[in-house]
Amino acid sequence: MGNDVKVGLISCSGEEIAEGTLSRAAVRIVLEKLRPLQTVTICLPLFLAGDGGERAFVERYPTIAVDGCGKRCAQQGTEKYSGKVDDVVVIDELLEKLGEKAPASRRDFTEKDWELAEKVALEIARKVDLVLAKAAQEGRAGTAGGAPLPECSCSSSGPRTVSVKVQGKTLELVALDGIFSLVSKNGELSDGERGQELARQAGIYNAIPEAISSASLGEALLREYMKGRKK
Repeated sequence: MGNDVKVGLISCSGEEIAEGTLSRAAVRIVLEKLRPLQTVTICLPLFLAGDGGERAFVERYPTIAVDGCGKRCAQQGTEKYSGKVDDVVVIDELLEKLGEKAPASRRDFTEKDWELAEKVALEIARKVDLVLAKAAQEGRAGTAGGAPLPECSCSSSGPRTVSVKVQGKTLELVALDGIFSLVSKNGELSDGERGQELARQAGIYNAIPEAISSASLGEALLREYMKGRKK
């Protein structure tokens, strides 16, 4: 199967449930370990905000929504603003099928929780293979001279990791490029409000240790954001 074919993975952005964190952890495993050449991630908040690159990708290429619960926000948001997704993984339904329970914490994963994330990632990877096989049969974009691959705002082949020091600890964070772009569109925010929003958005795509305060994270991310603005 050619490596020019990409499947977009749109993950749940829910912060209030452990299934949301589990969905993002599993998607990262697929992107970084299981199918790094066949998948890209799509930033759901940026997509819903109307980013042209994200929506162009979904309109032209196969996509899979990975939702934390039955609300199916990733699937419904995608289908409202773009087109029908090719497949969907609903974490709470999958856990019931596997006879597993959601992690106790939505922020600090245990070794057992990461093992569960691996199981979920295998199911996502299985669906990626099925979607790619179907796309190849149908001659869809990327398999038969289709439109060029638009670059995802977060990364074209996997999440770019940025090291950020917060409260003496170094955090490896993903999706900051997309988050900075999204926050920059709201020019009415004060620095304090911008820091709060950066911390909130970063928490959607990263498991932030409970010992890290939101205020400290916001201050650190605001420094990174301002450095990028000066370049």
